[in-house]
Amino acid sequence: MAVLDFGELLKRYRKFAGYTQKELAYRVGIGRNTLNAWENDRRKPGDREIVLRLAGELNLYPQDLEATNAFLQAAGYAPQRLVDEETYLPGVSDLALRGRLYNVPSLPGYYLPREADLAGLREKVLAEAGGTVIGAGRSRPVVLYGMGGVGKSVLASALAHDKTIRAAFPDGIYWLTVGQGPGQPDERAITHLLGRQVELANLLGREPAPFIDVQQGRTYLRILLAGLTCLLILDDVWTIEQLRALDVLPAGNRSRLLLTTRDAVLVRALGAVEHQLVVLTETESMILLARVVAGVGAEPLPLSSLPPEAREILHECGGLPLALTMIGSMVQRYGWQYALERLRLIDLRKIQQLYPDYPYPNLLKVIEVSVNALEQDEELTRLNPVERYLDLAVFPEDTPIPPAVLVIFWQPLELNLMNVTDLMNRWVERSLARLDERGNLRLHDLQWDYVRQRAGNIGL
Repeated sequence: MAVLDFGELLKRYRKFAGYTQKELAYRVGIGRNTLNAWENDRRKPGDREIVLRLAGELNLYPQDLEATNAFLQAAGYAPQRLVDEETYLPGVSDLALRGRLYNVPSLPGYYLPREADLAGLREKVLAEAGGTVIGAGRSRPVVLYGMGGVGKSVLASALAHDKTIRAAFPDGIYWLTVGQGPGQPDERAITHLLGRQVELANLLGREPAPFIDVQQGRTYLRILLAGLTCLLILDDVWTIEQLRALDVLPAGNRSRLLLTTRDAVLVRALGAVEHQLVVLTETESMILLARVVAGVGAEPLPLSSLPPEAREILHECGGLPLALTMIGSMVQRYGWQYALERLRLIDLRKIQQLYPDYPYPNLLKVIEVSVNALEQDEELTRLNPVERYLDLAVFPEDTPIPPAVLVIFWQPLELNLMNVTDLMNRWVERSLARLDERGNLRLHDLQWDYVRQRAGNIGL
């Protein structure tokens, strides 16, 4: 029996379910043009959760696991297991030994395993005690630090999905994105901290949270966490004040705290267990770039087949996974020469003048090229995809943006849900954003820095 391509499967199941392309696209929250591209195998979904949403609407999941898995594998993703509401985790069959994942982001479609770093981080979180967690007393936090765009959040997510870690923390792995917040220690900063405490309380199943100041929040969260064996991951921590507000693991329990940060000074001030993540090697960069250019679900390009332009592009990206993913997405659509020429056209000195305080000018250069390339997208020209991307500067950092909110926000422009989902999916395809498990749009904090600074420079 011939194996059908994803597009052919999607088309057959859609017609069997009685949907038009427009109807199915609307129900799943994507644009009709995007669905059409998938059915004609011009592209594949860039997120596993979208494929599962499609399977649900087409009456495949959870009723028909075999058909669901054929659908997932045709799209290039791992099969699904029916284990209550658990996140799929290959290689772990004993549900009782697995800690649930709370708010943990999925691994990206182009995930590149960094086994040495994962093993080292796992060992530190498990306290180097034969795979067991430290018992009595307050354990030191484990801090994963490195420059922006180097892949800290992805590595922390990979750790959360790790079967050994999930077995060690049976009461769950909780993920909280902290974010930069207001720069000054004023009322806005306190509101930011309270908001993060409330979010953590909600993850722990307590809503609404009955506290009105940061100290009350710490006490309340410690009560909630008493007696649990869990891993709390604080992603993107910027200040000691943030950590003090969210260092809520009670003394004497078997839980651990992992945080990610760009700030090496913060690491030393904490006296924490350190794990530094550095840029990718040239070989690792080549492998990641080859995966992105090949596309989700496709066989990675052999490294020997990469053209001379690939090495020049690698040099521009500086071993940063975020930069490699964005530029690889452009190569996939427009070719190696186009991407390299656009990088060469960007004047780095001019960027440094426009954004004098920006600490990652080379990454900014890649983001600039990727955003400007949206102007070449004829399918979305009437929606002004560059201007719409810069509009995202009005939303707070690390805020999930639901499609319905964007429909309301762009109501004066008469953009409907189909327009919004077309824009969102194109940004995701270009690695300029991602969709979380609820279908909300999220920007990497460096991408948010970019839209905020560029929008400010042009007076938006």
